Amino acid sequence: MAGGKLVIGSAFVEHLKLNDGELAMLLAHEVAHAVAEHHREELSEVLRIGGRKNTTPQVAMAQLDADLSLQLRLATLSIQQESEADDLGMLLAHRAGWSTRDMVGFYTKLAATAPAQPLFTSYPSMASRLSMAKGMTKLFEGMGNEVGRR
Repeated sequence: MAGGKLVIGSAFVEHLKLNDGELAMLLAHEVAHAVAEHHREELSEVLRIGGRKNTTPQVAMAQLDADLSLQLRLATLSIQQESEADDLGMLLAHRAGWSTRDMVGFYTKLAATAPAQPLFTSYPSMASRLSMAKGMTKLFEGMGNEVGRR
């Protein structure tokens, strides 16, 4: 959220039955959004393609919430931001010492509970995300610098 705030629903965590490492991966993903300043990037795009001159950030974000055509125009950016948060989040979790097994475990659980890929989405496909997690695991383990296992 704006200002780098993170909101994680306890029902979501309980539904996925996340262990500590998988929860760390979820948090690392959300921290990655804040670090990459995705909220600013999204606001900038809203103002560029849908805003009027001298529109306040609050008005622009309200416009995004209410305008489906604007949401559709930003879908590609959203997918790119989610992929970036996945990659950066795994790097953050890895550097913090969490096991790569937990990274893959998080995306496996997410994929198992996700509905079929809808026609309109702002997320990469679950198959793509899980494949990327497995690839990052191989990369981290291949580098021989697995920081630690929890």
